[in-house]
Amino acid sequence: MTDYVSTRWYRAPEVLLGCENYKTSIDMWAIGCIFAELLTRKPFLPGTDAENQLKRIVEMIGSPDQDTIDTCGGRDVQILKGEKVDENGETNLFRDKFGDIDETAKELLKKMLVFNPNKRIPISEALSHEFFEELHYEPDEPTTTYVSPFDFDFEKYDLSIEEIKNEIYQEILLYHSAKAQKKYVENRKKHPNGVLHLRYSLIERQSPKFKQADAKDVIKEMLR
Repeated sequence: MTDYVSTRWYRAPEVLLGCENYKTSIDMWAIGCIFAELLTRKPFLPGTDAENQLKRIVEMIGSPDQDTIDTCGGRDVQILKGEKVDENGETNLFRDKFGDIDETAKELLKKMLVFNPNKRIPISEALSHEFFEELHYEPDEPTTTYVSPFDFDFEKYDLSIEEIKNEIYQEILLYHSAKAQKKYVENRKKHPNGVLHLRYSLIERQSPKFKQADAKDVIKEMLR
């Protein structure tokens, strides 16, 4: 991710620390930052760059322990150290900023803004929190399964322009070809994590003249 984007203010600490295996808990962090702004009607963590953003986070919620640092990528940088919290888990800055806020709102906010992503409150628990008691209606808050990695297989590879074009072509076929739809269903069952590795292996077995421009023929072969 680039540092030069406005969403830095809502970026979870594990992302700022370079963790590549982040999860949906980064969204809960962002929601927590927005929640804080709704409560105070002011920008919450307006960092000027990645380092300043981390500094503001630590000043607001306290320094992480070593286990949390390891969970967030292992970068034991000096900027993460030195900020203590009281018996309520609050820094002086947090207490000053949210001292007059409703206690149930503050409790929820603290659960959203946990440095360790594995200890951050999940969305289902946040929705059932006391703060949302008058709004919470479980039948209207459905959950679903994660999108299959099969459909995002392309993110694992550094695809050329031609290969990206072919991926788009293959996607279009699903809306116009019963044969393509059938093959898609079969491939999802056989290869739940994707089929691009099969396509690359087919390409590698071709002659040196068989380059990326011929990938469309591979797609046709896989659709047979």
